[in-house]
Amino acid sequence: MKKDSTLPPPTLERLARLYVLLGKLQNQGLQAVSSKRLSELLGVPDHTIRKDLSFLREGLGTEQLTGKEKTGVGKPGSGLGRGYPLESLRVLIGAKLGLTHPRTACLVGLGNLGVAILNRRIWQEGVYRLVAAFDLSENRLELLSTKIPLYHARELEGVVRKYRIEIGILTVPPEAAQETADRLVRAGIRGIINFAPVVLTVKSNRVLVRNVSLAGELNILSAYLYQQEDVDG
Repeated sequence: MKKDSTLPPPTLERLARLYVLLGKLQNQGLQAVSSKRLSELLGVPDHTIRKDLSFLREGLGTEQLTGKEKTGVGKPGSGLGRGYPLESLRVLIGAKLGLTHPRTACLVGLGNLGVAILNRRIWQEGVYRLVAAFDLSENRLELLSTKIPLYHARELEGVVRKYRIEIGILTVPPEAAQETADRLVRAGIRGIINFAPVVLTVKSNRVLVRNVSLAGELNILSAYLYQQEDVDG
């Protein structure tokens, strides 16, 4: 499938979430899923799901994306049924978004959140390779037991350049986040996921930043709950 930079950002983000969800459903032994079920699991209207999947029409073929989801061949409980075929749909989303292209990443900050990310299963799945983790504490680096190479924060630029690391994950204190991001950018990083409770700014328009805000997510969820309560009440 050809690269396509015309995907609307909301569609791109929903397809990326859908890719993860489809993997989980496959692990449960399912082989097909309906847009209605995907709607329930993602919290997105099913017509939006169908619209997003229409961007994959060329790859899936007209019969599988007509809006009338096909009925699979199988008995109740077999995992087959009315809906999109999980395996081919996930392959096509992965190709469309480039999610099968291996990416190197590093983690900066090895507090509780950093260690939790360090031990995530995603690093064992092959697509994303965590090739380095950094911290300021020599004692913490000595005590951690992991197969991921650990480095003192002073070595950050050299290691990022040496291994041509593309993605930096920040779990540092808020007062250190911007300086750390600047160092990563100077070292040639291409993308940053920031878990520190500050909004980062970068001078290079070639570096993408995702600021992950717990407070922001709580506010969004609370706003949805408020609307629901207003309707129910």
